[in-house]
Amino acid sequence: MWVISCALNVALFSVMCIGFYANARWVRAVFGQPSPSRGTLFAIYLAALFFSLILLTGAFRSFVLPLLVFQVSSVIAMPFTLQKVRHPIVVTYLLVSIVHSISIVQLWNSTPI
Repeated sequence: MWVISCALNVALFSVMCIGFYANARWVRAVFGQPSPSRGTLFAIYLAALFFSLILLTGAFRSFVLPLLVFQVSSVIAMPFTLQKVRHPIVVTYLLVSIVHSISIVQLWNSTPI
């Protein structure tokens, strides 16, 4: 299941990074015009894409659980910080977080303490 989570990350972050790089219309509509804040978000998405690609190869597999926990916890905070739940980005991330949560439970149960 963790492979599905990492593949979802790669797919999602690839689309996001391509959109940010190309300054796509949908990126401007959702995230606004280019700004330092948007550039920072692009850098975060690019790092997440790169790290997810590395994890998808099976390297550093022990880092999958912390990455997914971080992603799910940040997505849970998102509706509170945006004060919106129906925003397309929030809905997409919440759906991806469901898959990530299943992966977290499976990884947690299979990890020896």
